[in-house]
Amino acid sequence: MNIIRIDGKKITDRASLYQTFAEGLPMEDGCGKNLDALADILSTWGGDCRILLIDQELLLEHLGDYGRRLLTMLKDMEKENPEHIRVQEPPLFPYVVFDLDGTLLDTIEDLKESVNHAMRTESLPERNLEEVLAFVGNGIRNLIHRAVPEGTDPETEERAFAAFKAHYLVHCEDKTAPYPGIIDLLKTLKAAGIGTAIVSNKNDVPVKKLSEKYFGSLIDIAIGENEAAGIAKKPAPDTVFGAMKLLGASKQDTVYVGDSEVDAETAANAGLPVILVSWGFRKRERLEALSPDLLADTVSALEDLILGNDAASCVNGDFD
Repeated sequence: MNIIRIDGKKITDRASLYQTFAEGLPMEDGCGKNLDALADILSTWGGDCRILLIDQELLLEHLGDYGRRLLTMLKDMEKENPEHIRVQEPPLFPYVVFDLDGTLLDTIEDLKESVNHAMRTESLPERNLEEVLAFVGNGIRNLIHRAVPEGTDPETEERAFAAFKAHYLVHCEDKTAPYPGIIDLLKTLKAAGIGTAIVSNKNDVPVKKLSEKYFGSLIDIAIGENEAAGIAKKPAPDTVFGAMKLLGASKQDTVYVGDSEVDAETAANAGLPVILVSWGFRKRERLEALSPDLLADTVSALEDLILGNDAASCVNGDFD
């Protein structure tokens, strides 16, 4: 996905306008120097393009009738090809679906304690923090399957799984806390009218419990794993689609935010752009290898990406 910011504060003439498009699209020198040529490039380019209009009044002041023709052309192109061209005013993404563990909440210490409680109940070796970090991401059943020694019989693994669930339900708030800056981020998104949801592979009961405790009304929807009801967990898109339906969100208006390969795959399966964050359970180098649409190293950068502000760390998106 390419993101092009048409910012009235920065675009003061036709040359700066075309330079902005040249930075956001694969254009050869000299191409796209008039509206018809620019329309041809946009209509024949095969990728997705999101055009963010900022300070339109100032843009029209600088470009006059030419600016009005530009805005009309972009809106017409969006109507003709809405799947690939999106023209909007900030925020860049009116709806955000968040992963929970490693994205909004630092839950790893409580997960480790519950894993090791389960290991102790079955006289199995305990796991250290790095091991548990490597095990998380595909739901708690897979977490326990990876935590027990290879060759553990199914009955022992099932008892360990039950012990983990019982312990974690009681102790999921002992050391867990939002990452620094997350509460302020959610307050900003709420004030901007952005709809938010959490979708997690953690069991549905603790997901709702944690969301209510730490975020309250700052999160609109919280959905956890519920395969017993026939709802596939991530990376299947089912829970994401469920959250979007409750939010009233469309794919064109929604971004998925997570911290792992499971999140990248989930977003792809849902047909959504993905922002991966590097403060969670995976190192930045591993996230870069996944080729996310966008990558945020700080909470403030994530806020900028969602709102469409300038200061942001990008991978495959293009910002001025």
